[in-house]
Amino acid sequence: MADAIVSFAVERLGDFLIQEAVFLGGVRNEMQLIKNELEWIVCFIKDAEEKQDDDPLVRKWVSDIRDIAYDIEDVLDKFLLKVDDGETPGQRVPGFLPSIRMCACIFSEGKEKVNLYRTGKKIEDLRKRISDLTRKRERYGLKNIDSKSEGTSNSLGRLKQLRRATSFAVEEEDVGFEDDADKLLAKLLEEEPRRFLISLFGMGGLGKTTLARKLYHSDDVKNKFDCCAWVSVSQDYQTEDLLLRIIKSFNIITSDHLERMREQDLERYLHKSLQGRSYLVVIDDVWKKEAWESLKRAFPDKKNGSRVIITTRIKEVAERSDERTHFHELRFLRPDESWQLLSEKAFRNTNADEELEKLGREMVQKSNGLPLAIVVLGGLLSTKKRQEWRIVRDNIWRHLRNDSIHISNLLALSFNDLSYQLKLCFLYLGLFPEDYEINIEKLIKLLVAEDLIAQDYDRILEDVAKHNLEQLINRSLIQLEKRCWGRIATCRLHDLLRDLAIQKARELNFLHIYDQIKNTTCSSSMSSCRRQAFYSRIEYSRLQQWNPLSRSLLLFNQRWDGNFRITEHLAPLCARFTFLRVLDIEAAEVTGTRLWRPNYLTEKMAKLIHLKYLGLRNSRIYKLPTSIINL
Repeated sequence: MADAIVSFAVERLGDFLIQEAVFLGGVRNEMQLIKNELEWIVCFIKDAEEKQDDDPLVRKWVSDIRDIAYDIEDVLDKFLLKVDDGETPGQRVPGFLPSIRMCACIFSEGKEKVNLYRTGKKIEDLRKRISDLTRKRERYGLKNIDSKSEGTSNSLGRLKQLRRATSFAVEEEDVGFEDDADKLLAKLLEEEPRRFLISLFGMGGLGKTTLARKLYHSDDVKNKFDCCAWVSVSQDYQTEDLLLRIIKSFNIITSDHLERMREQDLERYLHKSLQGRSYLVVIDDVWKKEAWESLKRAFPDKKNGSRVIITTRIKEVAERSDERTHFHELRFLRPDESWQLLSEKAFRNTNADEELEKLGREMVQKSNGLPLAIVVLGGLLSTKKRQEWRIVRDNIWRHLRNDSIHISNLLALSFNDLSYQLKLCFLYLGLFPEDYEINIEKLIKLLVAEDLIAQDYDRILEDVAKHNLEQLINRSLIQLEKRCWGRIATCRLHDLLRDLAIQKARELNFLHIYDQIKNTTCSSSMSSCRRQAFYSRIEYSRLQQWNPLSRSLLLFNQRWDGNFRITEHLAPLCARFTFLRVLDIEAAEVTGTRLWRPNYLTEKMAKLIHLKYLGLRNSRIYKLPTSIINL
């Protein structure tokens, strides 16, 4: 995850060096050197992160790199603030880029030279910290931190092994799959001589493997096909290893020299062995469309009704792996199906009375129809005493994570497969409240304002942000909620994935959530995180506890009485949070409408030179200051 933060810092440094080159002076060379150092670090930090669970030294090293990346961003934004403070009102020209405005006076006054010198010292300190981390790598034996052979296998690696080992286990629960299984079985058995591919697509934990396994073990399938094979692919695979495992799964008589064969020899061997035979092969957990492309040469298509099934959580893979593909998207379980599945698991040893059923249905509703969550929850509840059910209900996701390695790690596979830009977009979604219907147009503006969208010279930033969100939807990480005129209007984050986003963001100190009603905080410290969301009416008197380096303040469901004057609180807020890029105040309710007084936006808002998004929905602000045109 830290690779996303470091990569973001590298990109910001690159943009800063280009846009502000005119007045950086000697500081430019220092910044360029830091950028070069970070680019090298990005090359192996992802490998280091995979080992940090097993090695506290690596974990500390990654944490220090993350902190340096944050501090670099702070130095850049603080420098722009100081330059802006040196301008006189007459030198501001609305509509001009900040760098153009500042160049007019940057070298004309001593104050700016002092600021440039101070910035240079901070940049020099950052370079020393990076060099110190390089020395620590050597001192503590982390020199080859990027070596694939160094360190023990990580938890995700162990999960992949576990998933592969249980590929053929027949599971009892298939609630909600009856209709899907019947349709797909008919498709498998239809009289179409040409080979075609059936792709099962859906979110992790939705039951793709369970459904494929049900088809695979069907008596009708066994009677139709001469031979069947199953192979699990996952994210990191070798085609040679897949071919070898498929041959063994087909129970083909193997050569003594099979283990020593190369990829092309294995292809020929498998192709020859399948000649004249109808076959079914299930390729489970596919992440790249190239996976089937690299295998299909070994599978003859002699128009004898052979079939291929793949399971994937990526829509592009499901739709484009083969020219003849039957696409099938799995749905979430309906409430009645969810309750049936939970009952089968939770009430094996006890009867469901009215109280337990009420608690159980509340928890089922929270699962949003995800079979994996329901199965794990049911197994957990079956071991709990009556008085413990309420405790599980109040902290359902924490209990599920603790009870099963599958819950968080299975979904984390999807997160780890993202590019750093998509990781940041996904983490940002953790700021929105539980079950919140997110407006796509607003979300795009927020992501752009946060500078979380990479510059693309062929597209505007809003189009890049839209594409990123479509990628997350196609990767089953965001649920499409509503469409309007053919376009995506709103989306939603499944509670389990929201929990994952918050968990990952907490490790990066990426966001903080304050909810007075639930008395919850979701960051290591609200005094140091960069983004803060408030789910209940905030106490403006506690401003001093919030991080002055915050880039975002998102206020959801604010409830004010008619005499509440937000104007009185915006002035100190603007004075303290000078780095703000996003200020979004969403008032859900204003009571005492007969007494309300109109609010006016403070002139101090003009000091927020980094501000790119200002949301005042239902805030009853009816007048904007003239200085707002300078933003």
